[in-house]
Amino acid sequence: LGYKTAEELIDSLTDLSQQLYADPVRRQTLLDTIQNDQVVSGFEAEMYRKDGQKIWVAIDARPVYDEQDTLLYIEGLFQDITKRKEAEAAFQEHQRQLEEQVEERTAELLVAVKEREYELEERKLVEKALRDSEQLISAIFDTAQVGLAVFDEEGYFVRVNRAYCDIYGRKADEFMGQTFTLVLPPTAHEPASKLHKEFIAGESPITSSEWRVQRKDGTRLTVNVAHSLLVADDGRRYRIGAFLDITQTVQAEQELRASEASYRELALQNAKLYEEMRRNAETKAILLQEVNHRVKNNLAAIIRLLSVQQTYARQRGSETGSLFIQDMIQRVQGLATVHRLLSDSQWSPIALDHLVSQVIESVLQMLPADTS
Repeated sequence: LGYKTAEELIDSLTDLSQQLYADPVRRQTLLDTIQNDQVVSGFEAEMYRKDGQKIWVAIDARPVYDEQDTLLYIEGLFQDITKRKEAEAAFQEHQRQLEEQVEERTAELLVAVKEREYELEERKLVEKALRDSEQLISAIFDTAQVGLAVFDEEGYFVRVNRAYCDIYGRKADEFMGQTFTLVLPPTAHEPASKLHKEFIAGESPITSSEWRVQRKDGTRLTVNVAHSLLVADDGRRYRIGAFLDITQTVQAEQELRASEASYRELALQNAKLYEEMRRNAETKAILLQEVNHRVKNNLAAIIRLLSVQQTYARQRGSETGSLFIQDMIQRVQGLATVHRLLSDSQWSPIALDHLVSQVIESVLQMLPADTS
């Protein structure tokens, strides 16, 4: 305790509870314990040294009585345990800090897990939308009434639909491994191949043309072709062709020109219809030139294919079919609008009123003009 002699200690301390014990209650606790248990071992208390510095001590004490059991004094052993208490306090503080760090790290991990779960959920939604759009375009491609074919950069067939097979009187597997010149007369192979390379390279402005082709049995046909350039995510380029057999139309035009005097009005109507079909095919083909994202490509292709079918339905005079296809176009256009809004916002939440207004506006723009 910093006193030189016991006498100095005794003379200096007149109130042990206040002068010696940092917490006076501990002295009373010590006395109560001795009275009840007679012996105290390892009792810890914080005390003041002579210089005022606090230290921790461990006390072993017992009471001493006379023959009449009167308490004479208490004798004991004081051991300085300050370093041990400081080590314990340091250990407890270190443990507390570790617990705080564990709690903080746990909280960070929980946030990271939540963010990862959110990212995975978003990815699932995107993948589902992609699968749905691919299934939809695949179904439309296969069931379209207009001949559809996809060619790679070298002109080889990648995919054809049933209507394309019907035009040429062949099965789908007969086209695979062959180039598009398979259906062209030999004299057209070289110029057609040159045009294909120019179109793939983006050097040809032609998006619609008429081709003289031949069926498997040698029958010659005239088809109208709307061309579209598709650039895949990996950079590969494809030419998409929508083929419409217009042989009867061409023959009718020839017959009308041969008897122009008698059938002038019919010839003019047919020419207008033909020109309208050409402009419509050119306009729709342009929509597919700038796509660079798979889902966006698919949705734009759906609209394109439906439009071609609508033109075909109108040519056949099927007003019911045309209206039905128009309704499908509006539905897909609404889906495309939603996709565009989500893409622009990087798939973050969109206000419902804004989403609805954009879809309605998009659908209204697709409605045919009122000609009444």
